[in-house]
Amino acid sequence: MKEIKLIHNPSAGEEEHSERQLIKSIEAEGYTCDYSPSDDAEWPATITPATDLLVIAGGDGTIRSAVKEMVLSETVSPAIPWTVLPCGTANNIAKTLGVDAETEEIIKFWKHKTPQKFDVGLIRGLKETHFFIEAFGCGLFPRLMQVMKTLEKPDKPEEELSFALTVLYELVMSSEARQCEMEVDGRDHSGKYILLEVMNIQSIGPNLALAPYSAFGDGWFELVCIREEEKEAFGKYILSLCDGSGKTFPFPSIRGRSFRIRWDGPHVHADDEILENVPEVTLQLEIKEGHLQVLA
Repeated sequence: MKEIKLIHNPSAGEEEHSERQLIKSIEAEGYTCDYSPSDDAEWPATITPATDLLVIAGGDGTIRSAVKEMVLSETVSPAIPWTVLPCGTANNIAKTLGVDAETEEIIKFWKHKTPQKFDVGLIRGLKETHFFIEAFGCGLFPRLMQVMKTLEKPDKPEEELSFALTVLYELVMSSEARQCEMEVDGRDHSGKYILLEVMNIQSIGPNLALAPYSAFGDGWFELVCIREEEKEAFGKYILSLCDGSGKTFPFPSIRGRSFRIRWDGPHVHADDEILENVPEVTLQLEIKEGHLQVLA
């Protein structure tokens, strides 16, 4: 593996994540590095048959944007392995992949790793097919995403995560459950929920590990639901994360491969994308098993 294609969000991270420093660190390990900023819409055209690895330097949103080219349009072959250099705020994808070290150390270990399968979720039922690599959800999390866009956030990433947990707690305690008609692999799981998340990775949002045992390439999703009567217990769990005493997520999950979901509410998301016009339709989620190859 010698040819690296680097997709980089220049506004993310500190000095060690600058364009110049990233290229220097990659080439120091004997690779050839071709660079594109993440906002360059033409970067897929720079992928060549010689490209051995797609490296995405940024946060979860930057990773999703790059991976989209492999999933929906396939302007980039999904057979090309990809990996991440985390320099966002939450870095949920990197945490699930176990990529948690200094940038130069991460790069050093590439030559010792082999690509692994990475599942993708497809969402059908709207005018266009949507996808997710982190999670699809209804209720609290898309509502949190919308509220956070309206608030002034702290400058430091760790303070922003703590702030988001505080906002989430307030939303939990003021939330009202919505009816959801839902089938998981043909079995009925309909009910009234404040939160519903179909997880492909372990954590979402402010590093909330809703599916701590989820595996990104095992061909299964983990469904996490919080019912109306569980609201207070969920709120207490969020508070425990705020004060640092939180342990493993205390609510069970349901494993599944195929989902039919009709959510009676406006708040629905796929990763960091808010989906519109969903209350009138039944969405079908299916797993595209091992569609991507990730170096982790």
